[in-house]
Amino acid sequence: MALLISPSTPATPPVDAVPFYCAATVEPGSEALLECRRSDTRELIPVVPPGLFLFITDVMTQPASEAVEGVFTASFGRDQQGSDFPGTPSLDLIGHPFQMLNFTTPYVILAEGEALAVANSAQSDFAIEVRASGYLSGTFVEPPPAVIFLDRFEETQD
Repeated sequence: MALLISPSTPATPPVDAVPFYCAATVEPGSEALLECRRSDTRELIPVVPPGLFLFITDVMTQPASEAVEGVFTASFGRDQQGSDFPGTPSLDLIGHPFQMLNFTTPYVILAEGEALAVANSAQSDFAIEVRASGYLSGTFVEPPPAVIFLDRFEETQD
């Protein structure tokens, strides 16, 4: 799997990159910070350490129970620490019990002091498990282009 700056521009993790993984279980109507850990030492990463970035490359969501019907609606992204959740960029997720959602999302990059969170809507019918992974690094491979966070949605509208 490759980290992409754009569909035609791959980026590889820097040599000093450290893989990480995160997980959280979220009940309907609640919000939680994902517990993130370094893969090499299993050290807890409550927020992105000073001078580093957290590059989220994969997100997986599934029901946290043996639910047989219903849907969930959740938001995944940057915790705004006191402001409205989620921060930008974020993912809005909708799923049902027999579906496991998997994403490759290299556009979610957290800077120092930021944390990863998920909110499960009060209208969701069941709790969800959210897992994320990627790498922790002090640098981009090369300076990111100004358009790294643009999805070009605006260019496709008539």
